[in-house]
Amino acid sequence: MYAFRRSSRSNLPGRGHTQEASRSVGGRRTQQVGGGGRGHSRPANLNRVRSSRASALPADVLTEPKSSEMTEDSVLFYGLVYVGFCQKRQDNVKNRQLLIDRFKAHFGPEPVTVTDLLLELVEKFGESISFRHLMMTLHWLKCYPVEHCMSGLWKYGEEFCRKKVREIAENIRSLFDDKIRLDESMFDPDEVHWLTVDTVTYITQEFRGTPSEKWFDHKSKSSGLKGPFPPGKYHDKPIFCGAENADTPKEQWDRKALYFQLPEGKKAIADSAYEGIPDKITVKRNGQDKEVTAFIDRAQNRQESYHSRLDSYAILRHRFRHGTSTENKMDLHNLCVETVMVVVHFDLTHRPLWET
Repeated sequence: MYAFRRSSRSNLPGRGHTQEASRSVGGRRTQQVGGGGRGHSRPANLNRVRSSRASALPADVLTEPKSSEMTEDSVLFYGLVYVGFCQKRQDNVKNRQLLIDRFKAHFGPEPVTVTDLLLELVEKFGESISFRHLMMTLHWLKCYPVEHCMSGLWKYGEEFCRKKVREIAENIRSLFDDKIRLDESMFDPDEVHWLTVDTVTYITQEFRGTPSEKWFDHKSKSSGLKGPFPPGKYHDKPIFCGAENADTPKEQWDRKALYFQLPEGKKAIADSAYEGIPDKITVKRNGQDKEVTAFIDRAQNRQESYHSRLDSYAILRHRFRHGTSTENKMDLHNLCVETVMVVVHFDLTHRPLWET
């Protein structure tokens, strides 16, 4: 409870009144002094207060771990310290799973996944990969805070935060082609259905530089991107085939499309939006055996589970707000999608979509 009393300091021009507030905190009396006008004097102990605030930061935050020496336990410990859980708070938690859940809520993957990712990045880029900067980037992907909030949490300026998270995201995305690819050696030669296919749309801020109905997403009733494509222009089946639209002749299809990456005789499972490509796609139809229907349902459920993993990152779930132009916005969004895919790919090693 605050108790104020006014006291006139002087009748000189420019000198106002001061307000003294006394408050009882934990049995101690503290005073807060404030005032207006040019007559207001700065508290004499301001510098001491500032220095005490700086020294009050947890010592763990001021220690920069060496990236190549990080372990699962140290990743968990320092990661939580960075977001406000000091050593004392962590020591008071007897259930390790609670610490891991807190870690995942702020960064996405488990500590063991971050350890694997960090060590692979260090192997490729050396010690220039800072563990602290990696955690800041994962936190940006998972929680998608604005730069002012990032600056307060990570103790960097807004511009540094902006540049650094994009730099680290590019480093993570550099692992994309090596980690996420269609490798024939991973499949049984007698296996026909190799994968599932689906398309997901992410919401974005409007493309004001190039307004068009092609950016309109009918699911969210707003602006969005279907992967790297405008959702109102490209539909699921043409994207799979590498076509401009459903009327594009097969001779003009992009030979880099997934349709051509599947070997002859191998197929994907998809929903009815991909109807009409029987040589490459199997869809659920009336009259199929119960075993076939159950297999297709199970495969599609696994696909949805993967999408939910991606969607758990706020940078993909919330409206994407970055980009200075249409091209820049699309490039940055694609960077974030592929970066999250790499992180989720690492996490699948320790947290598979299904146990069986």
